[in-house]
Amino acid sequence: MDASVARWEGGKASYICVNPGVRAHLHLISEILQYLSANDISDPYTDSTDVLIQHLTTFIKPICDFVATAGDHQIEQKFSRKFGEGGVIEYQYNLCDLLVNTHKDFGSEEYKKNRANQADVRTKQAGRDLEDIQNAVSKIVIETLKRIDGNVELESGEKAFWELGIESADIKQNAYKKQQSDQVQKRAPREAYIDFIDFVKIEAVQ
Repeated sequence: MDASVARWEGGKASYICVNPGVRAHLHLISEILQYLSANDISDPYTDSTDVLIQHLTTFIKPICDFVATAGDHQIEQKFSRKFGEGGVIEYQYNLCDLLVNTHKDFGSEEYKKNRANQADVRTKQAGRDLEDIQNAVSKIVIETLKRIDGNVELESGEKAFWELGIESADIKQNAYKKQQSDQVQKRAPREAYIDFIDFVKIEAVQ
């Protein structure tokens, strides 16, 4: 690792040459050797030490490049706060993340399952975040319409903010259809069914 001597010699402050990191690297070496053997690239039992080192050095180039070029904050985000056996595994998985962009099929089944679960969690969280944003925007727009046009009932039977504040018949009809498609006991007020993109049109009218 001649390109990253300072980080390797930096000890705890550099997050690389620390106990969890060393153990993670050793576990990774074992996994790489198994991968090389399974793909008939190298045989760790018969190849010379020099040959094995050459294969390993070539394989881990993405890690070397990252350690050599990443900023201190990136290194800290990737490799800090790794304690106990779980920390070693997390550290190793973060090393694997740096390799799979180059070696697409690399990684144990446990690693792949872990990353698939993480992606699923992130997707669900993104969905919840988007829903929270839509609810917040909906609340602001509807409250603004009520403040401008009022919440009194007109002769038509509709609330003023709904009848006067939302000029687009399509927006109101779509919201009504979506409301009716819900089970009766779960139905929210019609304004809760306005599509997110339609709030822009409502604001534009106002």
